[in-house]
Amino acid sequence: MKNILFSRFFTGFAVLSLAGCAVGPNYKAPLDPAPTQFLSTAAGASPTATDETSLQAWWARFHDEQLNGLVGLAMTNNLDVKSAIASIKAARAEHRVSHFDYAPIVTANGGYNRVRETQSSVLPGADRNVDAFDASFDATWELDIFGRVRRNNEATQADLESVEAVRDDLLVSVTAETARAYFELRGLLNELNVAERNAENQAATLDLTIKLLEGGRGTDLDVARARAQLDTTRAGIPQLKGSISKAQHRLAVLTGRGFDSLPGVGTYHPLASELPTVSLGDPAALLRRRPDIRAAERRLAAATARIGVATADLFPRITAGGSIGLGASTLGGLGRGGADHFSLGPNINWAFLDSPRRYQLVKAAGARAESQIQTYRQTVLLAIEDTENALTEYGREQERRDFLADAVKASDKAAALARQRFDQGTANFLEVLDAERVKLQAEASLAASQTQTATDLISVFKALGGGWKP
Repeated sequence: MKNILFSRFFTGFAVLSLAGCAVGPNYKAPLDPAPTQFLSTAAGASPTATDETSLQAWWARFHDEQLNGLVGLAMTNNLDVKSAIASIKAARAEHRVSHFDYAPIVTANGGYNRVRETQSSVLPGADRNVDAFDASFDATWELDIFGRVRRNNEATQADLESVEAVRDDLLVSVTAETARAYFELRGLLNELNVAERNAENQAATLDLTIKLLEGGRGTDLDVARARAQLDTTRAGIPQLKGSISKAQHRLAVLTGRGFDSLPGVGTYHPLASELPTVSLGDPAALLRRRPDIRAAERRLAAATARIGVATADLFPRITAGGSIGLGASTLGGLGRGGADHFSLGPNINWAFLDSPRRYQLVKAAGARAESQIQTYRQTVLLAIEDTENALTEYGREQERRDFLADAVKASDKAAALARQRFDQGTANFLEVLDAERVKLQAEASLAASQTQTATDLISVFKALGGGWKP
């Protein structure tokens, strides 16, 4: 009968707790201050709906197996990503802890005491030594009438989701930085190849000027100019090789591998002439997709829920408590009749005299939520700015690359004509050297622009929130 009363008592408290209201504001996601369309455009970028699946693994659209392998390593081994995953585990455990607040806290107790009473406190002739054995279960349960537990659970859930979004945003950054470092390395190898080919050509030109000088057709000035041009080209090669080494080191860090465990990454092969196209979609879709925006929105939700937690502390906190157990003066007596005991009843704790301080805590929680609103709006604006800038830079660099490609063709033709005119005796050797210098500059600039175009496209994919899978 006592067990039934004990069970009914806690059942009644559970019903009252669930029927209670939750104080504080109910969270509503803020309206996204997003434009209806992007202002910037670029060749190969269309405003049609974004293919979410291809955007998640955008690097695969470059059809480069080496790039695919490096990104896979980065997503698996990058130490920042591993740290973010550990943070998710911690946030998930904290949320589970707050979820347990819905249930009673039950503890088991058992003990033995031997007490020696004073002579004056016992009857004449009675034994002053008393043994006491006890075994019991105690339970306490907060009656969540004002929603403190519910609001705290909402806050920890939002905290968990924000940490997960931070991990997703980190994946976006890591995949983009890995691809950027890879294409920068490819570009540097391309520039090195251009420099080495030009150095070979200029070395042949120097040999020719020396032979012409020996044959009485050339001059010491021609030889000096040809040698200076060759040495200038060769002087840039060590710098390019140093930059290549640094790019390889960067890839090693991003992929979480040792500096000597990326075989084949430093091998030259030309950059693809065709880059993948990208569908932009609308800005509203961008805001739903970018993890940094989702993280900011979840932090706002957590801050809003904590207003309710602070507000609930203004009201009485009611807990149900109970204990059931056995007590006797001997161990064997615990199993005899009359050894059972129980207690139950509510406990009310209301720090109403501390209300002024708690009102200030509510105001502080409200101010933190207001700060998160502004942070969220700023994050949205920065995301739109990031996308617009990436599209602008990508579009302008495409134009620059195309002009440089034309310049390479024209300078190559000019160099050939200058050499032909010199062979025919209608031009001096200075025109040949100048034409070859212009050709070298155009080829180097085109190689750098091809790299920049690829990395600018990567910035577009990153700005669109690609690189993580829901």
